[in-house]
Amino acid sequence: MSQKVLPTGWENPQPLSEIANVIVSSVDKKNKDSQQTVKLCNYMDVYSNAEITSELSFMESTASAEEINKFSLQKGDVIITKDSETPDDIGIPAYVAEDIENLVCGYHLTILRPLQQKMNGRYLSYALNAMGSKQQFKKFANGSTRFGLTAEAYRKVKVPVPSISEQLQIGNVLKSVDQAIDTTRQVIEQTRQVKRALMQELLTRGLPGQHTRFKQTPLGELPEDWKVVHLKDILREPIRNGYSPNCPEEETGSWILGLGAVTFDGYSPLGRKPAPMADERVLDFILEPEDLLVSRSNTRERVGLAGIYNGIPENCSYPDLLMRVRINKELALSHWVEKWLLSPLGRRYFEREARGTSSSMVKIDRNLLERFLLCLPSITEQKEILYVINAVEEKICREIERRNQLSELKSSLMQVLLTGEKRVVVAEQQNELLEVAV
Repeated sequence: MSQKVLPTGWENPQPLSEIANVIVSSVDKKNKDSQQTVKLCNYMDVYSNAEITSELSFMESTASAEEINKFSLQKGDVIITKDSETPDDIGIPAYVAEDIENLVCGYHLTILRPLQQKMNGRYLSYALNAMGSKQQFKKFANGSTRFGLTAEAYRKVKVPVPSISEQLQIGNVLKSVDQAIDTTRQVIEQTRQVKRALMQELLTRGLPGQHTRFKQTPLGELPEDWKVVHLKDILREPIRNGYSPNCPEEETGSWILGLGAVTFDGYSPLGRKPAPMADERVLDFILEPEDLLVSRSNTRERVGLAGIYNGIPENCSYPDLLMRVRINKELALSHWVEKWLLSPLGRRYFEREARGTSSSMVKIDRNLLERFLLCLPSITEQKEILYVINAVEEKICREIERRNQLSELKSSLMQVLLTGEKRVVVAEQQNELLEVAV
């Protein structure tokens, strides 16, 4: 992150030990000498949150009076992960945004308490989250099976040091973008909750007022003229597992999807890899638009997720961890089946029926997928119900795109502001327009 020519008013990049008191926590939730009940800020609190606030739910633990005195967190502190199984997870920062009574820093974390005349905590948190700092943490982490930061590392990892006033302005600019990202994230989650409730109602009772007579079925109460079928009853051809070749690094014009192609919101082409041109087996697994993909191995929360390939990217195949399902279009729409697989009833089915000895990965197979029960209205009614659900999904897609744009804006701002390439003169947010001038 250092530059040949420093921006005016900036000091040379300084090691963490020169700009903050470094307090390596030794609080262990199993400490037998602990006496007082406290809230413990642990690794996952930092890993999952850029800011530590009283809104978070902290683990309850105990600590000695000495530990409480030494490792209690204060507003303005920055805490970072000090050890992990991978070097990529070391040095992850979180800013303590408020004083929280009885909150103590846990064992796998280090407190950086900024020296007030030299460093602002919010700015420091952003600076440590920049790519240059991440590379430094990775470089100085020691270990073979578990990696950690030694005292020497805190004397080597350096961050740029603008004036305190400029640090405050940089922090405020980036914080305003973070607030917009968080607001968008909340809208996405709220809309997803609406979608789940809507799907539960529409997929089992139809559009409001359209049905007055219902019957009891293995799926609960359904409209009288709807059928209950197994997935195998509406297949155009047998379900088929994919193929995972050795993929080259360079693009070849052909692609193979990753496991992330199926999500809680359906299909996503992200995470694809170039497919090898020389491997002829890949051609046997080329996808067609409207092909339904289902994950056959994942965590229990994600196994059985589904998505419909939309033709993007072209010349695309699917991996061994996904199954391809082709639906008889005279009986059901692929999107109708996808919605059922992703519905609350579908999710409960796969989470309950998946098998595996690993605590992190479980599996389903073609037989289990074929036995999946769903209800079947007429094709016309399927289209009408999907039209309503799609309207909600389009809103989710728009908000996800907005969140992605804001994340890209934040990355760009961090690059130019934390290096001094651009200096903050105006930093205000009005009508969702953020201005940063030189």
